[in-house]
Amino acid sequence: MKSSSKRLTFALGLFALGLVAVILVSALLTDGPKLLDVLDQLRLGAVATALVCMSISYISIALSFSALFQITHHRLNFPKLFSITLIS
Repeated sequence: MKSSSKRLTFALGLFALGLVAVILVSALLTDGPKLLDVLDQLRLGAVATALVCMSISYISIALSFSALFQITHHRLNFPKLFSITLIS
C-alpha cells in the first residue's frame, strides 16, 4: 500500500513539475523580449534598497513574534519564525 501511494505521489510531483516547466517555457517565449526590456530599465540601486527594506521588515516581524511567543512560554527559534513570516 505504501509503495503505490509513494509512486502516485512521485508521479503527481513529476506531472506538476512538467506542467510548471511548460508554463515557464511558454511564458518566456511569449513575454521574454518584454521581460528583458523591463530588466534593462531597472535601477539596481532602487531594487537593492527595496530588498534591504523588505528584509529588515520581515526580520522585525519575526523578532516581535518571538517576543510574543516568549511571553506565552512557547519558544520557537528565530529561523523557524522567520521562515513562517516570510512564507505568510
